[in-house]
Amino acid sequence: MTALAPLLHIWAREGEVTDTVESLMTRPGWGSRLAYWDEAEGDRDHRGVLWARMSQVLSNSGRPIGPPRRDLVHPARQHGLMLYQHCVVGACPARHPDGRHLYVVAPDEHLPDGRVRTARPPVCAAHAADYARTVPDHRAVLARSSAPSGVLGMIFEATAAGGVRPREDGAERYVAYGDDTLRWTLATQLVRDLTDCETVDDLDPPLRAGQARANSAMNLPLHDVKDNRPS
Repeated sequence: MTALAPLLHIWAREGEVTDTVESLMTRPGWGSRLAYWDEAEGDRDHRGVLWARMSQVLSNSGRPIGPPRRDLVHPARQHGLMLYQHCVVGACPARHPDGRHLYVVAPDEHLPDGRVRTARPPVCAAHAADYARTVPDHRAVLARSSAPSGVLGMIFEATAAGGVRPREDGAERYVAYGDDTLRWTLATQLVRDLTDCETVDDLDPPLRAGQARANSAMNLPLHDVKDNRPS
């Protein structure tokens, strides 16, 4: 019997709506940058990066509900999971007993210097094997250390008429922290660089033995944590 694919916490759900480009403007003055016309607290993270807005359809307990949109990542939920290194499936803490975090990464996320650069949140022991089976071309790695290094997002530029438009082809790209382009970037996913990684070839024995079940996820409001620094 084929196991059902896990439902990922980061997926957008039917009924969740992305804000339009018309909500964006250029904030004038020294150091002009991309902004929302009605910018509010929570639209930027603690580094000042502007994040894409998407509404949320949540249960009374604060968890996303409704049919998943498997081709679309919800920016706020991805940011929360990646910031706190919580599980991509259950939003539970994903730290393993030895302090490491398990990530399932694509071949092109391995950098020449040995680091792994990924926007995919980690996965806890209870969900690891099932999640990994949904991406058979990916590899699992246990990372002893990691740090946010930048964001994925769309880069904009000001127009002569005073508005904004996507730069070049409008495709999302990686923008590192410290890059001046960040002030014109609308972020959609947080990126971490993983170091001191060990490849895991067989997930079932070590991970299922280390954690029999996922812990409760709701001790943090992961649907709205962009302004909180990780501990």
